[in-house]
Amino acid sequence: MHFKELDSFRLDDTVKFHDHLNPALYNGDHIKPDVREQLLLIAQDFIEHLGVNDLDLVDITVSGSNAAYN
Repeated sequence: MHFKELDSFRLDDTVKFHDHLNPALYNGDHIKPDVREQLLLIAQDFIEHLGVNDLDLVDITVSGSNAAYN
């Protein structure tokens, strides 16, 4: 984008917000059980790859567009 185009830039033209979370990952406001299980497996594989012993997994943070209403 050229500097002179900033006056006509509208965030609404680039980002669309939705009323619900991605239904492929969520049932309403709750993550689907099979998605949760896969995230836990990925996290466990990552921990094993790091070679960290005695690490208790507390939570997993999902970020990006699939964690929000856009």
